[in-house]
Amino acid sequence: MSFSKKDNKCLIIKTPCKLILSGEWAVLEQNHPCIVLPINRFVTAKISHAQKFILNAPDINVFNLYFSVDPKNGKIFYNTLIPKDIKKKLKLSLCAIGHSIKFLHENNITIIPFKLILNSSQTVFKKPDGNILKLGLGSSAAITVSICKAILGLHNIDIYSNTIKDLIFKLSAIAHLRAQNGIGSCCDIAASCYQVPIIYTRFDPTYLSCNNNSLSSCVKSIWPGLSIKPVYIPPDLILCTGYTGKSVFTPDLISRLQDYKKNNLSEYNALCVEISQIVKALVLALKNNDSKKICELINLNSQVLSKLSLCSGLSLDSGKMGKLVLLAKQAGACAKISGAGAGDCGIALCFDKKTEQKVKASWRNSGIIPLDLKYLIK
Repeated sequence: MSFSKKDNKCLIIKTPCKLILSGEWAVLEQNHPCIVLPINRFVTAKISHAQKFILNAPDINVFNLYFSVDPKNGKIFYNTLIPKDIKKKLKLSLCAIGHSIKFLHENNITIIPFKLILNSSQTVFKKPDGNILKLGLGSSAAITVSICKAILGLHNIDIYSNTIKDLIFKLSAIAHLRAQNGIGSCCDIAASCYQVPIIYTRFDPTYLSCNNNSLSSCVKSIWPGLSIKPVYIPPDLILCTGYTGKSVFTPDLISRLQDYKKNNLSEYNALCVEISQIVKALVLALKNNDSKKICELINLNSQVLSKLSLCSGLSLDSGKMGKLVLLAKQAGACAKISGAGAGDCGIALCFDKKTEQKVKASWRNSGIIPLDLKYLIK
C-alpha cells in the first residue's frame, strides 16, 4: 500500500491513524499482545528542498518556523522565541525531526535543509462553538511516522522496502517515547508504519533505556520481545466507531494506572493475563470468521476492561462511553472502549448493515457521534 507522491523536489506522505480492536492497557506490559487496525483517517507530511529548515503546522497555528539542528545529537534550535504552549504541542514533531536527522548523520548521509508542512485536520472534531477536539485515533504517532518517513525519503532512502519499514518503526518509536518520557506501548506507531491489521506485542523497554549504542545501531538491532504480525480480518466484519465528544490525554491515564499497578500488582497482572487470553482467542476467531465467537470475545474484553476501570478508579467506561457500549449491545452488536477509554472513541462490531444502522441511529439519538471510519487492509 503506497501513500506517497514524489518528484525531484517534493515528497508527500499520508499516514493512517489507528483503532485498537482488543488488548488495550494490557499491551503496555511485555508478552501481552493487542490487535490494532490502521484506519482511513490520515495525517500528511509534505517535505521539499529549501535553503533553510522550515516547519509549518497550520493546525496549531505554526507558520514558517525557522530552526536549525545539531546533527550529532538531533537537538533543535529555534531562530525565534516560541510560546510555551506551542513548544509543548511541537515536542513530538521536533523530536521526530531531530532523531531522523541524527540517524542520517550517523549513516554519513549529507543533510538537506527542507521545508516541512504537517496536516492533521482529519484527526480532530470541530464543535459547534468552534472548539477543536482530538478524536483519540493516535494522531501523534501517525505524525511521528510521517515525519520520519518524509525526512528519510527526501534523502533518497527507499521508505517502502520491508527492511526500512522496520527501521522507520524503531526510529519513530524511539522519538515518540523520548518525547513522552517513555510512556506508551508504540502499538499506534506500528499500525501507522505497517498500515495493515496487526497483532502487536511490545518490546522490552529496558532495552532502549540501557542501550548505549548509537541511534543507528539501536534501530538496526533486534529488540527483545517485539513482535509485529499481520492478522486476518473477515471481509464481512463491520466496524462502527462512535465519538463521545470528550478528548482524553492518554499519558495522564497511563501515569494513574501505574500508581494502581504499584499498589495492586497481583490483581493488575491477573487482569492483563485475562485480556491477553482474549486477544489470542480473538485472533483465531477472526481467522475462522466465527462471528459468534468474535462478538462473545469482544463483549468479554469489555467486561474485563470494566473490571480494570472499577479496580483502578480510572472511569474508563463511565458516562457517555458506558452508554455507547450499552446502546450498541442493545442494538445487536458487540462493543467496547477502544484505546485508553474515559472519552474519545468506542467501537461496535457487527456483520450486517441493518445492525450497523441501528447502532448508529441509537448513538445519534443519545448525543454520540458516529464516525465514518473503515479499517485498511492490504
